Amino acid sequence: MTGAARRARIGGAEIEYRGAVGEIDVSDGEDGPGARYVFTEYIRTDLTDDERAARPVLFAFNGGPGSSSVWLHLGLGPRRVADADTLHPRMAPPFALIDNEESPLDVADLVFIDPPGTGYSRIHPDADRERFHGVEQDARATLEFIGRWVRRNGREQSPRFVMGESYGTHRAARMSRLANGGPMRGGTTRATSLNGAIVLGPAFGLGEPAWNGDVRAALEFPTLVRTARQHGAAADLSDDDVSDFARTELLPALVAGTQLDDAEREALAARMGGLLGLPAPVLIEHDLRITPDAFARLALRAEGRQLGMYDSRYTLSAQGAGSDPVADDPAMGAYAPQFTGAIQHYLREELGYASDDEYRAIDFRLAMGGWDWDGHDSPHSNCFDDFTEAVRRDERFELMIGVGEYDLVTTRAATEFTFTRFRFDRSRVHLKVYGSGHMPYLGEAPRVALATDIRGFVGAGAAR
Repeated sequence: MTGAARRARIGGAEIEYRGAVGEIDVSDGEDGPGARYVFTEYIRTDLTDDERAARPVLFAFNGGPGSSSVWLHLGLGPRRVADADTLHPRMAPPFALIDNEESPLDVADLVFIDPPGTGYSRIHPDADRERFHGVEQDARATLEFIGRWVRRNGREQSPRFVMGESYGTHRAARMSRLANGGPMRGGTTRATSLNGAIVLGPAFGLGEPAWNGDVRAALEFPTLVRTARQHGAAADLSDDDVSDFARTELLPALVAGTQLDDAEREALAARMGGLLGLPAPVLIEHDLRITPDAFARLALRAEGRQLGMYDSRYTLSAQGAGSDPVADDPAMGAYAPQFTGAIQHYLREELGYASDDEYRAIDFRLAMGGWDWDGHDSPHSNCFDDFTEAVRRDERFELMIGVGEYDLVTTRAATEFTFTRFRFDRSRVHLKVYGSGHMPYLGEAPRVALATDIRGFVGAGAAR
């Protein structure tokens, strides 16, 4: 295992830590070859042995499926990209890294996991890839990785938390259910129980039948208004008033459908247009239902600009737009080069891990090429039932959910709608909203708020 000792100001105090890149082999669930997980760990070193043994560990991963952990790693690790707080960051080298005072390393050791096929992690050439490419399979393999890491490092008594972003919601949810509460499906048990989970940019239920077009259009409307206000629309209602308008006026009108007369339709379109900064005829053309994707194209059309889906504060010229979901998104296309361009140099030069392989920051072919969605046809199945079971099985288990105000991919509306449809102990589920997009650690104010919430959540969870 490679490594480097460092000292930095984190969480308001000077701390010492060791950063290292390591490898752990995980089986395929049977007797055959499996996968090699390459991960990065950060261990605080200015503690006694007893303090270190009982110190919480936070295992973090991103989404996709097919994404490495580079985003969380260089967003919440002890080193972060220096230029990610602006809406017009550098797009080409050199990319600078700086110490990240908001990293939660002061309260928990951190392990950033790159799933097989991402980062430097790889499935063995002779392994059955189907044993890793699926909701259940992926969760089981990641739990096995955590179990092996815990045993290797003698951390059996350390409180354990997982943090997932985007599709990482599904991974964290399934892991939480599998880890807590006795035998798993298949007749095995694991000594890898979890104290809690954190999910950011949560992928909750966007494709469920309950999300009919009328409900979805009404519930996502406040997110669109908030974005419009960010770009200069003169919205004359508060956030609470916009939500009331969407629920009490817009939704009934959408449900009325063709029973809504022309005068009512035109009046409502004018009201919506004023809030969204769009001409009323555009609203009528879209039958009063503007999807986030359509709004990203329409909001700044007069200026020849397009909004970012992953963070609607970012814009790019609408001319020459391609179809790549990363490179051509005005947000991902802007901040991704810093993360992907910095990680390989950082791992080699600062942590001493050299590889001839390419670091795969993201590979959506994993999602598009035969991922087992656990009986569903798309990645939009609702995974909240898994969290509900985990909360029920362990009365100390808690969940923190972080959503971005400007996220048009996994919207705040989807999360709040889920809250109204599932039964669970609400006192142990904590919803946090940040003035950012899909990645709430982008921007100084949201990053500080997120770090404060993570510290409080992990600290309280470790004490339970």
